Amino acid sequence: MEVTTVASGIATLDQFLHDGFARKGIAEFGIPHTGRQVLLPFIANATNQACPTLWVNGFQELEVYPPLMFSKRIDAQKIFFVNTSEPFQRLKPVFANPVFKLLILDSVKLSLDECLYLRQHADRFGCLILLIRNYYLSNQQGNITAQVRVNVEFDVQNQHFRLHKIKGIPPHELKLAAQELV
Repeated sequence: MEVTTVASGIATLDQFLHDGFARKGIAEFGIPHTGRQVLLPFIANATNQACPTLWVNGFQELEVYPPLMFSKRIDAQKIFFVNTSEPFQRLKPVFANPVFKLLILDSVKLSLDECLYLRQHADRFGCLILLIRNYYLSNQQGNITAQVRVNVEFDVQNQHFRLHKIKGIPPHELKLAAQELV
């Protein structure tokens, strides 16, 4: 099934991202600590629209916990998980075909050439690529291939997420209550 946008289903979050993400392109997130759950509603909607998804985890200190994903309405038959910090060396065939319409590259190091290749892959095959960085993004230096760049942090005291858009169409900041993601 061809997906034109990937939305979260949470009105304030989708408005912040202008109705979600376009199906072709790269979105980059700086999420050094708690905050990956902000992306789960997007992934749930994509997998429930029959969108084959691959999550590549390159952060050895962080284990992807599939039961949590499935409890958030993510379709277990449409998402696959791989642990590798070297996706281009280990998963080259994946990047050469159009099977996965949503690629999540979590904490993998990528060169500019690899980012440019991913952008071409997204445009050619009509897929969305979410890059998750294990650090906050800077507006001083950045990924030129991403259409949207967002930092996500969690305010424990007030129980809300703060999203700060580094690149993309305004608005540039959103506070999202943690209970909205339940």
